[in-house]
Amino acid sequence: MPVAEFPETNVPAGRRPSLHSIGLASLRDFLRTWPQLFLTDWLARSLTFVILAPLVGLLLELFLLRSPTGVLTDEEILRFLLHPLGTA
Repeated sequence: MPVAEFPETNVPAGRRPSLHSIGLASLRDFLRTWPQLFLTDWLARSLTFVILAPLVGLLLELFLLRSPTGVLTDEEILRFLLHPLGTA
């Protein structure tokens, strides 16, 4: 079976790279790409918040609309969440 070349580690074909050279190559790749990783993570978290926060508010509003007094007990919330459609 032929051995793959590892151009990032400066290891000639036919030899296995050392753990040290793999670690250095990984660190070099991380330092080169961390801004993109950070931006992607930040965007994903922001979009999640922007989408989920209004949904939670709408769910709370739906809870309160079902109650004639505007107050909900834990049992009413549990019944609402456990019902398949959340409307009965």
